Amino acid sequence: WRSEGQPGIVVESMIAGIPAIATNYRSVPEVITHQVNGLLVEPHNSFDLAEAIRLVLHNRPLLLQMGRRNWEMRTQYDTDTVIAQLLRILNVDAAAATELQTTEFLAPKVAK
Repeated sequence: WRSEGQPGIVVESMIAGIPAIATNYRSVPEVITHQVNGLLVEPHNSFDLAEAIRLVLHNRPLLLQMGRRNWEMRTQYDTDTVIAQLLRILNVDAAAATELQTTEFLAPKVAK
């Protein structure tokens, strides 16, 4: 998707411990370092994409190395970690946020 700033599949590949092959676009290079935990190709370049796929398929040591690196990095991007970081940035107490969500957003509105 052109409008997706950080494709979910990139993070999903990290969590699964497999390297991602993605375009060098928007925030993707913030998560993928070329030939460290995945491969980056230029947008709209099908030849480079095919070459990246071929490289991973024919270079098992590189595949395993990048997959292992993603497995080591996976906790940086799991849901609980990201939510905790966001709450910390927003200076919101996690317990208070949970209570607010439960009482104000999930409770039915009472007609007066």
